[in-house]
Amino acid sequence: MWRSFLIFIFTMISPVTSTPSFEGINLPEIRQINGVELHKNGHGLRSIRFFGMEVKVYVAAFYTKKSLLNGEDVLACDDSPMILDFIFLRNVSKKRVISAWQQQIDHSSSFRYEGFEKDKDAFIEMLTSPISNGGTQTIQIVGDDTIFIDQGVQKGIIRGRNFQKSFLSIFFGESAVTEDLKSSLLSGHSYPELSLSQKQ
Repeated sequence: MWRSFLIFIFTMISPVTSTPSFEGINLPEIRQINGVELHKNGHGLRSIRFFGMEVKVYVAAFYTKKSLLNGEDVLACDDSPMILDFIFLRNVSKKRVISAWQQQIDHSSSFRYEGFEKDKDAFIEMLTSPISNGGTQTIQIVGDDTIFIDQGVQKGIIRGRNFQKSFLSIFFGESAVTEDLKSSLLSGHSYPELSLSQKQ
């Protein structure tokens, strides 16, 4: 009886840790690449307007080795691995996946370079599978490599810093997909050492 009582007391006073939920999606505070811990720099919702209604498309989460609080820092950062997760909140057909990525790149990517079109086509080709509700597309940036993972399956790699800057500008550049999502991803969410003045 005493053993059961002690277990009960220990359970009551032990801190309980859980993964925070956003839009019903559990988002870990820490991810790892090659043994390097990346903290969640921010997360947010991508939605579109359809006949006057808000349609929620995906939740994005941005993981970094150090806090990045503005788009310029993200685009200039070449010494830290990064992860961008896109967790979809609805089923998306192959045709719509391709169309969405093409539009996001064409409208929001603000960095162009020689060979851009070839890299863009290769990128879209890697992420053409239909997506189920809850499915995740992940982009990992490690050194000069951009690694594409579609619903748990690695689809390929594009090498070169130029493509990384072009891709990151979709979300952190002057013509970012949405300013609300950009701001949310740059909140410094899991960096408690940041003072309020640093975040402003």
